[in-house]
Amino acid sequence: MVFAFDTATLLLVYHVVAWLMVLATAGGLWHLRGRFGVGFWVGSFLAVALSQALRPWIAEHWGLSIALSAGHVGGLVSAALLVMAVRVFLGLKSLWRINVIIVLIGAAYSLYITSTGRPNWNSLIATLLISALLRAWAWVHAWQAWRRMRSFPWLLTHLFLGISAIAHAWRAWDVMPMPETTETAAHLANGHWLLVFIVLLIAQGLSILLLISDAFQREIQQLAEHDWLTGLLNRRGLYARIGTVEAQASRTGQWPLREILLVDVDRFKSVNDTHGHDAGDAVLRQLGERLLPLSAQTAAIARTGGEEFVLVAYGVAPNDLEVLARQIVQDVRDRPFQIAAGAQGMTTLGVTVSIGVTQSAANESFEAQLQRADAALYRAKHEGRDRWVLA
Repeated sequence: MVFAFDTATLLLVYHVVAWLMVLATAGGLWHLRGRFGVGFWVGSFLAVALSQALRPWIAEHWGLSIALSAGHVGGLVSAALLVMAVRVFLGLKSLWRINVIIVLIGAAYSLYITSTGRPNWNSLIATLLISALLRAWAWVHAWQAWRRMRSFPWLLTHLFLGISAIAHAWRAWDVMPMPETTETAAHLANGHWLLVFIVLLIAQGLSILLLISDAFQREIQQLAEHDWLTGLLNRRGLYARIGTVEAQASRTGQWPLREILLVDVDRFKSVNDTHGHDAGDAVLRQLGERLLPLSAQTAAIARTGGEEFVLVAYGVAPNDLEVLARQIVQDVRDRPFQIAAGAQGMTTLGVTVSIGVTQSAANESFEAQLQRADAALYRAKHEGRDRWVLA
């Protein structure tokens, strides 16, 4: 059974959906202040909406062929803006110059076809094929993002872009005139394709909504699990990271020994009392920066409160663990910290740290081991500070 669709009605629906997508994304552009490349998403819908809205006016003043060509170019512009939207969302350069060149080449060919009086299907085929290639380009980025993040919004987006690229290429093939094609069959096919593009337009809008929502959720999680001052994990983030690592170890059946280094700044209260809290914050921030390069040797680095930092590693040999602790103590001792000195500019401040070091016993929980590390830290403080103690 073949369903027939009223082409005029579908064109109107396509036009209305395009403008609804423009309004929805323009509202997001206003609230997001241009973040996530929303301006390019808006432009992608606007190119479709305007090319459809201006077709009657262009047809009246310049003829139907020019109006059809404008519609073809509008779809091409929409595809180029879609590529830039995906790239900017992922933090990549928009490569707008390349996209502009591609659009200009397609537009020039379309106008050449029109001006020479050749059939408009030549213009439509060319712009559809270029649009398919642009959407395939965007699909590659979306597919890579999905493989990296494994999130539903990127799964939907990469499926939508892949189907969209195939649909545009298929439509280009379908446009090619065949001797046996009747006017009724062509009209019916046009209706079917309009329905497909309406669905793709809605899918594109849904993808944007889900991508932005997912990005905000990731930002909220980042804020919830990271220390605002140092950028390291906070206590919540530390426990989440350890839970993830050990759940994976449980699945593989491999349980390497866990190592904890509990680092505490010596006499930190006197730093705040003597030099001010800004100086104390500067010391903590710089200490976080010095610990961060150790991420390659550790599973997690966190500031768990005040002047206390925690480093967690797995499968580190005892000798290497001692070397790591000694390295941290010596680096802090030998390299003074930069703090503000009012009108004098910057000055240096010597600081030391004490470290409690532990290696997990059989089936020892993270909390129990952390308590042992705290006891080792207390011993380091009691024995004169500026040292590390292995529990």
